[in-house]
This record gives sequence, C-alpha cells and structure tokens, in this order.
Amino acid sequence: MNGPLQLAFFAVKLLSLRALMAPETPELKSNSTSCLCYHYPSALVEGESFVNLMAQLSSTTLRNFWPRHSRTNLIISTNFVIYLFFCGSTEEQVAKAYDLLQKHQGALREMVKISDWATIGLVRPSLLRTESFFHGAVKGIRLAEK
Repeated sequence: MNGPLQLAFFAVKLLSLRALMAPETPELKSNSTSCLCYHYPSALVEGESFVNLMAQLSSTTLRNFWPRHSRTNLIISTNFVIYLFFCGSTEEQVAKAYDLLQKHQGALREMVKISDWATIGLVRPSLLRTESFFHGAVKGIRLAEK
C-alpha cells in the first residue's frame, strides 16, 4: 500500500540529484571536479534503483496501489533516467544510462500490456516520453555524425 510513497520518494530524490548536478554544460562534463561529475555515479545508482522498482511491478500492483496522482512522479522519474543519458561524460556512463533507458522502456511496455482502462493513464505518458526519446535520439546521433 505504499507504492505512491515509494514513487514520490524516488521523484524527490531524483530531483534533488538533478539540482546537485546543475548546470549541465559541456565544459563541466569534461571537468572531473565539477558537481555534475561528482554526483553522476550516485545518480546512476539511484536511477538503476528506480528502474528496478518499475521492472518488478505487476498488473495487481498497478491496479491496487497506484493512484492517478502518481503519474506526475512517474513522469519526473522517467525524465531523470533520460537526463542521465545526456549527462554522461564517458562512454561507459553513456552506455550504462542507455541500458537503463532500454530496461525502463521495456518495463513500461510490459506495464502497458497488463494495464486496464484505470491504469493506462499512469503509464502511457512515460512510455510516450521514452519512445520519443529513442526516436529522436537516433535522428540526433545520425545528424551529429554528418
């Protein structure tokens, strides 16, 4: 019965980490003493914890303890996982963030499959956000290579 509380906890924690990592400039990504580089490893760990929580959810869990107001916290947390990808400063960090994104996208897709009319409103916005990221990221990477 504490699902909304867990999601709110993750949202607050991830927003706090995002604030600690600001500003996100190319110069700071390459500066190993910047706040961005200092907090990035712990942000990855928290992002992974959030994605693991999402991967463990079932249809019963969605229906029984995920009220509609949790949608905002889910969107905030999903945006943070995407943010991790853009803030990675090494190939290893970017690859780890990309893997997290793929795992999160897979979990959201599974949640959509098991959702009913009452729970689809919780999951759909976050899935659309990750789908648009993957669609836009491919275009962006191809344009950057040219």
